Amino acid sequence: MNSIALSWLFNNPTTRIKYLIPQQSFVNMKVYDLLGREVAILVTEEKSAGNYEVEFNSTALSNGIYFCHLQSGNFVETKSSYLSNKFQKEI
Repeated sequence: MNSIALSWLFNNPTTRIKYLIPQQSFVNMKVYDLLGREVAILVTEEKSAGNYEVEFNSTALSNGIYFCHLQSGNFVETKSSYLSNKFQKEI
């Protein structure tokens, strides 16, 4: 595999973010709000190739669109998700 894979969907209060790393590399995963402000650092470490999952507690966040940014080596992927008290949806 020549890319990374990232899957997330808000599920108050705790969200499980799944990701795949194709080869050993240093991994950064951060969450940003719509204005580009960093709201959480989830992963900053060397990882072996494989599937991973990290928990993210979103109780301190207000409703809105958020971006999960994953970087592993030369690969980068960003996914957005909408957080609402009534429903959660990946966009």
